[in-house]
Amino acid sequence: MAKNKNSGNKKDAVNVNTAADNKSVSTEAVESSGVKKVLKSDSFIEWLAVILLILILALITVLAIGSPKRSVKKFAKALTKENGAKSYFAMVYPDEFIDNIKSKEYTDKHASVTSWDDELSNYKAAKKEEFNSGKLKVKKIEKVSRLSTDGVNAASNYFKTKFTVNNYHCTRGYEYKITFDKEGNDSTQAYNVCVVKLKTDGWKIIEMDEERLIDEY
Repeated sequence: MAKNKNSGNKKDAVNVNTAADNKSVSTEAVESSGVKKVLKSDSFIEWLAVILLILILALITVLAIGSPKRSVKKFAKALTKENGAKSYFAMVYPDEFIDNIKSKEYTDKHASVTSWDDELSNYKAAKKEEFNSGKLKVKKIEKVSRLSTDGVNAASNYFKTKFTVNNYHCTRGYEYKITFDKEGNDSTQAYNVCVVKLKTDGWKIIEMDEERLIDEY
């Protein structure tokens, strides 16, 4: 009887050890699974952060460069203000040319070029005279068409020949129609412009329609 009792105890001990081992293995598996989940979660968060950063940088770039319609709006608004010279020239002149005419050394060498200060004062004087008969108000801005390849090439040649700058390459463009109301006048004033993207400057305005642009440049 004692022998059977000892045998039973031994068997029970083995069963207990086996259960303990199984529990240990099970706990390790759970812990390992948890670590993997944490690692996967951290990895996902990191990738999400990278994607969000890229989107934010893209948005900042878009806002900085602007859009064609926003640029046309800015240009049109400048035309309605007596003190809109800086905004106007920022839209119609390449950045490199603006830097040039701000330099006395450059304007001294190029007698036919008007200095930046003179450009601003001349613009203000012209607008003051124009607004004597009534101020302008932007009524409508509408896109006419996308520029053809010939139109884009003509735009590049326009900046190259008119302003003699190094940065003259245009990548794409559109033609827009701007309609103004004038105080004291029942009829509206409308004219078409081209808005083109200079490779490094962003969107610029050429004050003519595509047909004329191609014909002249």
